[in-house]
Amino acid sequence: MFAINGQIYTYEKGEVPDDLAYALANAPEGNMIIRVVWHDETTWDVPIGAGTVATWREVFRPNPPVTPKR
Repeated sequence: MFAINGQIYTYEKGEVPDDLAYALANAPEGNMIIRVVWHDETTWDVPIGAGTVATWREVFRPNPPVTPKR
């Protein structure tokens, strides 16, 4: 689970959903905490460093539209 700007997003596996990708691309700079929820519903709060958050912002940034060549 990610709480970004007050919104909670859940990621389980596979491709990152569009709404989470958008949130990660626009996450505030700096450190972040994510909460891992295990199958038995125990939780683990994991600190994510500012460098990882900056990488998310780069990886999930939308690609600019491609302009066709003339």
